Amino acid sequence: METMQTDETRNAGSNKPHPCGLSNLGNTCYINAALQSLGSVVPLMDYLAKDGLGDRGEMVKELHVMVQHMRTKSELFSPCKIKDQIAESNTRFGQTSQEDSQEFLQALIEKLHQCLRISVKSDAPTLNVEQDSTELEASEAAWHRYLNQHGESIVRDQFEGQLQSSMTCGECKKITWKFDPLMFLPVPIPSAEHSEEHPCLLQDCLKGAFELQYLGGKEW
Repeated sequence: METMQTDETRNAGSNKPHPCGLSNLGNTCYINAALQSLGSVVPLMDYLAKDGLGDRGEMVKELHVMVQHMRTKSELFSPCKIKDQIAESNTRFGQTSQEDSQEFLQALIEKLHQCLRISVKSDAPTLNVEQDSTELEASEAAWHRYLNQHGESIVRDQFEGQLQSSMTCGECKKITWKFDPLMFLPVPIPSAEHSEEHPCLLQDCLKGAFELQYLGGKEW
């Protein structure tokens, strides 16, 4: 079995099409799905295609080999060494059984970030979101604190963002903000029936994820 990339997604940034599939290593199509999805992130693939990344660890080295293969050859590529790298810290991915594709992708992205991360020393002022800072100032301060703690990389640039939530007191109307780093956003699927005439749209799922909630009692 093999999974195939389309010429448009795999060859973005490449002049010539080279249709290439990934070999299954047992029931590891979930790995191929994650890697093929990663292959559609053109800025990251362009970065990994560059020479001179050999000192960034084996994971980066193997992904560099994969990207170069996908862009220049049409033969099947085996992601065996990539799987082995992930399995070093996530042993369940070392087997040939079926696993969750998103969880594999998250493990891969986190390891890739650790290989490519650079330390960040921000001079941004430390703000307390409870004080009289503006919403934008509080957001920027929270993001700078996060980068100072965890570093920055092209992986962070491409996959992470910031989720802002706020809570308003029903009596005094005081607003409290909270800012969290975000890589994956779980969204609910509306329970209402859908059809071809009325399909479930992404906007419907996002609306449910950000729906206003009223808290009371122990929830407050």
